[in-house]
Amino acid sequence: QLVSPRIGVAYNFPTRTTIKLSSALLHQPPLHPLVHDEVFGNPDIKAERNVHVVLGVDQLLPFGALIRAEAWAKHMDNLVVNPDTEAAVRSGTTYTNDGSGWGAGLDLSYQMRTGRVGAVAQYSLMFTRRKNPLNVVQPQVYAPPQDQRHTAMVGANVTIGKRRDWIVTLSYTVHSGRPKTPVTPVLHGDEYIFEWGTVNDDRYGAFHEINLRSEIHRKFKKVKVTAYVEVLNLTNFTSDFWEIWGDTTYDEDGNPRAPEQRMFSHLPIRPWVGLRLEF
Repeated sequence: QLVSPRIGVAYNFPTRTTIKLSSALLHQPPLHPLVHDEVFGNPDIKAERNVHVVLGVDQLLPFGALIRAEAWAKHMDNLVVNPDTEAAVRSGTTYTNDGSGWGAGLDLSYQMRTGRVGAVAQYSLMFTRRKNPLNVVQPQVYAPPQDQRHTAMVGANVTIGKRRDWIVTLSYTVHSGRPKTPVTPVLHGDEYIFEWGTVNDDRYGAFHEINLRSEIHRKFKKVKVTAYVEVLNLTNFTSDFWEIWGDTTYDEDGNPRAPEQRMFSHLPIRPWVGLRLEF
């Protein structure tokens, strides 16, 4: 049984300023079956924990705009970690709850609406680290894949129709690159073997996306209906997503050729259709 209490307070000033403070203790049970396996994992593994604190300020402006700033921090413990040497695994040490970590960030948002036209601009800054005390070869403190440092978005929307219940939104989002571990193919005998660099010591390229969303709202006596069509990555940007390495190949004389490196690009155009009913 897991308990995740949350608490929050807010205070409104006469200047249309609102200060908010919230905190939560969250649990996340590991879901991968290998972690709980009796032979290769640890059946006694516990849930990971996260203490999260957020401080926010909202400022309403007289011309229909809202400025929001939120600073957040979190501490994590009981994180599931694994040793990075074969000897440690063979000695019986597999998955444990010895990991820890922290994260902190700042989210800024500006939103406004004048008549039928609205606009939004957002920026997020994030730092996060993890600690694996079981590491022997790799550093015990490193940046996880979630350390996507910068995110920015700008968008605009317009309401259509006499009842202004049809909304069309266009937005552009850019993320800085996620961490990655460099890999180098090294020739050993007649084949290439991959050697790992320092964990997450490099980064992928930036991630771009243009999205288009159309939604319509209709209110009836006891129900509100919202239908939407959303197209993600409308312009089919091919941002870096994951490295793929081929196998060792050989020429006509039997000499090994280095594996080719390719990039699995960000997912292509992704359409979504949705219907929501609120009673």
